[in-house]
Amino acid sequence: MAPFYWSPERYATFHACLRRYYYRYYADAPAFRPVRDLRIRAAWADELVRRGAQASLREGLDEDAAAARLLQLLRDDFRASRQHGYRAQPKTTDGLFEHEHDIAVPDAEWKDMADRAVDTLRAFLRTDYARALAAVPAADRLAAGEILRFDLFGLPVDLRCDFAARTAAGLTAHAWTRPGDDTRPLARAALAWLAVNRWKAAPEGVEVVEYDFPSGPPAVHRFAAEDMDAARELVHDAAYETRYPLADPERNIAREQDFDFTDDETVCRSCSFLKPCARWR
Repeated sequence: MAPFYWSPERYATFHACLRRYYYRYYADAPAFRPVRDLRIRAAWADELVRRGAQASLREGLDEDAAAARLLQLLRDDFRASRQHGYRAQPKTTDGLFEHEHDIAVPDAEWKDMADRAVDTLRAFLRTDYARALAAVPAADRLAAGEILRFDLFGLPVDLRCDFAARTAAGLTAHAWTRPGDDTRPLARAALAWLAVNRWKAAPEGVEVVEYDFPSGPPAVHRFAAEDMDAARELVHDAAYETRYPLADPERNIAREQDFDFTDDETVCRSCSFLKPCARWR
């Protein structure tokens, strides 16, 4: 069994449905591997817009180049999903919930989705916020969309950093969030420790900027040395919660029967594991 690591996404999955959490992170039967990362098409398009924004900052793309790349990526991913490419290469190919469950996506809906995604990326790149990030000198940039792993006092943490840069005062790390995201305080605490642990920033020089992607507004959170212990405890408590149902937490061993199903069927209707799930078989 692979070692345990914690992430805000893992915590969110745990709270959405315990059985989904088991299937996503522990089930090793062949039936579960091809569907591990299915997305409904709206969430998939939103994720590609976010990746496109990160790539434009990382590679210095202008608006037209970023929009063209996003449209091509949408086309390529949609075609690969429609051909069920994720079944053969689940780790490298995105899959759409609609294609796995044979839900028709009319051409007009596909075009409207793609157009809205490109328009959203263009609108983001025109914001003062995005222009300020694009103006950060390359020598000061530390991350733009990478998933980074670091050790938080014995706890491996995987964290996506949407943007990070050194500043005159210290370091600023950005989290692109959505309204109603319950993992915000956890991601904020983890980002502060990422800055201190990975980039050796002084706590009093760390800023975490939460930005409601794609249109804002940003909210700035500053940290002091006395805040860091509370941030560490918050993340460690969340990790302990997700490890509590394990049959053997030290070896990260789980038993399916220890992870119950959600009572919320709306969660089931967009779940990657709808077909192999014991509740619906």
